[in-house]
Amino acid sequence: MNLPRRPEFDTEAIEDGATTVLSLRGELDLLCAPQMTAELELALARRPATLAIDLRRVAFMDSTGVHAIISAELRCRRQGTRFYLIRGPAAVDRLMAMCGLDRAFSTVGHPAQLPPDETSLPIAV
Repeated sequence: MNLPRRPEFDTEAIEDGATTVLSLRGELDLLCAPQMTAELELALARRPATLAIDLRRVAFMDSTGVHAIISAELRCRRQGTRFYLIRGPAAVDRLMAMCGLDRAFSTVGHPAQLPPDETSLPIAV
């Protein structure tokens, strides 16, 4: 009996000062969304000032992935963490636009476009 092959999916949390970028790679769907959510929980437990979800290497996303991203934004809002999306490939961007999420979330094209950490700015005296 051949079982369906589980899609390849990886997450990596990259910390830079008070900013954490959760980089996703592969297919964000029903099978893999729990892995993203678990990694998100670990990242938010470190209380970053900013959390960004990087979609640039997401090959496919279904409604479960969209729901996971919406839930991530809500968790950030409740915790007082700024939330950003880093745009993905054209198919992922189309899905986000169809759901109206391209206007609902702060979105950038690359991690270098994230605003600087307010915690690392010098205080004017």
